[in-house]
Amino acid sequence: MRQHTWGRGLGVIGLVLVGRGAAAQSESTPLEASAPYPTLENISLEWPISGDDNLNGQVTARFRESGGTFRDALPLFRVPAGSRAGHDWVSMHAGSLFGLRPSTTYEVELTLTDPDGGDDVTTLTVTTRSLPVDPLEPNVVEVTPTTLEGALAEAVPGDVLLLGPGDYDAFAVETSGTAEAPIVLRSEPKGAAIVTGEVTLSGTSFVHVDGLTIHGRIRMNDVESMAVLNCTIDTDEHGIVAWAEGSTSSVIAYNTITGPTAWAPTSLGVDGDNLGEGVDITGPGNVVAFNRVSGFRDCLSLLESDEAIDQTSVDFYGNDLFVCADDAIEADYARANVRVYENRIRESFMGISSQPGLGGPVYFVRNVMHNVIYEAFKLHNESVGNVLLHNTVVKSGDAFAVYTDDAISNAWSRNNVFFGGPGGTYGGYDSGSGRIMELRSSDATCSYDYDAFGTTGSEGFFGYLGDVNFQSLEELQAQTTEEHAIELELSDFVRDVSVPADPFDPPELPDLAPGMGSLLVDSGVVLANVNGDYDGEGPDRGAYEVGQLPPVYGPEGNLDPGAAPGLGGSSSGSGGEAGANAVGGGPSGDGGTTGSGASGVGGTGTDGGSEPGAMGGCGCHVAGGEGSQRWWLPLALLALVALRGLSRTRRGVR
Repeated sequence: MRQHTWGRGLGVIGLVLVGRGAAAQSESTPLEASAPYPTLENISLEWPISGDDNLNGQVTARFRESGGTFRDALPLFRVPAGSRAGHDWVSMHAGSLFGLRPSTTYEVELTLTDPDGGDDVTTLTVTTRSLPVDPLEPNVVEVTPTTLEGALAEAVPGDVLLLGPGDYDAFAVETSGTAEAPIVLRSEPKGAAIVTGEVTLSGTSFVHVDGLTIHGRIRMNDVESMAVLNCTIDTDEHGIVAWAEGSTSSVIAYNTITGPTAWAPTSLGVDGDNLGEGVDITGPGNVVAFNRVSGFRDCLSLLESDEAIDQTSVDFYGNDLFVCADDAIEADYARANVRVYENRIRESFMGISSQPGLGGPVYFVRNVMHNVIYEAFKLHNESVGNVLLHNTVVKSGDAFAVYTDDAISNAWSRNNVFFGGPGGTYGGYDSGSGRIMELRSSDATCSYDYDAFGTTGSEGFFGYLGDVNFQSLEELQAQTTEEHAIELELSDFVRDVSVPADPFDPPELPDLAPGMGSLLVDSGVVLANVNGDYDGEGPDRGAYEVGQLPPVYGPEGNLDPGAAPGLGGSSSGSGGEAGANAVGGGPSGDGGTTGSGASGVGGTGTDGGSEPGAMGGCGCHVAGGEGSQRWWLPLALLALVALRGLSRTRRGVR
């Protein structure tokens, strides 16, 4: 299972994204606040306002389970009204609550303060979405390749169609289920029902597809509250698509999706020899989680231009993505509260795209990237409102680069790790010499701080941030917003890490967690409801927190935070051996995979120390020695405590 290090909210910081040169001051006039499209573990908040022409209003947020104790969240972001590429958005304060539990009701309190007047307090009661599960009273129908057509024609809400082993032709589902009685199509056993062609779900709602093997694609245009779980999809073009009016509040999880694109220099970029989208979806409230996707132009993607339909409150997390010849995750045309977090990206041309972000906040949090060739974050087309928190990037070429002449506006970056090195020209794209930053288009509304940088490039600590050309850490700290930046070495990672010398012959995927005594440890800034569960004196920079369980990427993950503590969950290792398989503590055992324990949710797997779905066992995949060989654990934890007490004064730590 996964252990998040998103916290319980131990501090509040100012996050107002203030435009320069604004109009004359005026008071805020708040309109009606809302929480559109709650997802399984996050809540989106929007509070539109008029007035506040000088953009100095602020909104703090706190929340609790009904009747519980309030916890602070990140302050909402001040989103000035604007437009990009034919899409408009209103003036508002917006933000997310992270790390919640499904089917749980929360009380949310928002407090608006404006020096010019208009102070207000409003409260919301919001319930997160339920996990996709079987009907409460299922009607089980056993199906064969010869009886499937008739079973679909007669299907009614509550039917669970068990597709037995065999080869099935393409088929379409035309009947909808209900929230309490979805229609379920499940392979029994998992993967034994093999479909050649397209599975069409368009125009329906509350239909679950579980465990099929598909040589083709799933098409689910104009749908609502669907679930695609545990499927294996091999395709010569697209994997899962939701076009036209798209999908509302659906879940795509635990799938393995493989496309036709090879990892080669000729495959790179929008004009490369590449094909297909692993998941291509538009619409609000969707969750794309714990999938393993490879071999596409874009592995996961929202839609673009006039095909982008209300792309708000969408979650991409826990996905394992590789061989993505253009973008690993294309979060283009994202509106407020699209959240991309805890994904692992490797062998990709671009890491995560936001071209453009439509006002924001668009969150990129605790993603890990290794061997991304060109840009880790593609913030093109005048992207607005991107929020980068606790990401770790190790790549050849320039460490943190956005090669565009279009302005980057209202970006906010904290606690990230960027490491670069000598690059090259691949598919006609020059990845740079290994500069620290190439962000010349970043404008004065952006704020970067508490980030960590390193390079093996020949120019050393050199780069551009806006109009500033810095040639040392001290110049970066003194002349830009990166007052608390630090300089890294490869030895700051827990194990041997190298910058890929040849992106098409990469080394084995390294462990990018901080080592004991690393400058990354305890040196980040506290972000309420993001990293408050830190161990030690402060949060660690980058995607991993020393001493805590790393995330699980791909189908071995779990949507149920009861089986896998979610964002804002416990900071200790689950079960009796707290810290076993933890980040940064030396070799770690293999805890196996955990099933959800709920019908229709989660994969099968071996017990990680307790019953599947329970809180006790580890249930996580971690490379390393045998899970039972934990004799080193007490010594490692003692060493960790000792090293946390060391004074770290080198390379910019204050």
